[in-house]
Amino acid sequence: MAVALGVHSRSANLGTPRTGYAFQAFLSDVEPGSALRIVRLSEGDHGSEEVWVRKAHGEPPRIGDVSVRIAKEGRIDWDVISAAETLEFSIQYSKDKGKSWNGLAAGIRERGYRFPLDEMPSGDVIFRVLAHDGFYSTYADSKPVRTRPRPPVVSILHPNEGRTYQAGLPLRLAAAVNTQVGAKNDKLELSWFLDDKAVGEGMEYFLTAPEPGRHQCRLVARDDGGESEARVTFTTVGEASRTGRGRPTKK
Repeated sequence: MAVALGVHSRSANLGTPRTGYAFQAFLSDVEPGSALRIVRLSEGDHGSEEVWVRKAHGEPPRIGDVSVRIAKEGRIDWDVISAAETLEFSIQYSKDKGKSWNGLAAGIRERGYRFPLDEMPSGDVIFRVLAHDGFYSTYADSKPVRTRPRPPVVSILHPNEGRTYQAGLPLRLAAAVNTQVGAKNDKLELSWFLDDKAVGEGMEYFLTAPEPGRHQCRLVARDDGGESEARVTFTTVGEASRTGRGRPTKK
């Protein structure tokens, strides 16, 4: 589906900030043409007025070899042939052999792009470069590139940072983890530590809240991509400290 951008205005000064506003026109796919036009139809039978036009720049852009290098960071380069003076590029990547695509960058004017690998999936990845000259859009894909494994991305959902809990009552330890192979990772190990003492394993663990005071909860995640950890600090109090009153006594 092609997208045309235009401006509507109630005055002759088309598109001024005070009188106009931007809009989008979504057009169904049609046979190749030479121009996109938006016209204003006059009332009655008085013809039409052209308010916006985008003409083709000869042939569509042609993207040549797309090369990707993976080291401390990623680098993607490409060649392009186009009659247009200005081209804009976007980059996508696919982890599932082209079945679905994720955006990596947009609005690029150069013929190359560097990107960090921290948030990239591991394994075989295909990169796609899209070129747009204002009328035509074309793309080309790289050969599959193997990215290195990365450690799990882990966070502690509970206990909460800076919160206060009742000493002696059950305390829930809960985690959220994102790994290089998705939710099901047989090699993932999660270890819980309370004040540097190992207390349990797994995505969720229950224990008795420690004695009153300041405590640190640490979660260590390991798989074949490496090791990472998350920490939170919380406080436990006794009944008198939590409510500001002592325990009731019987008369």
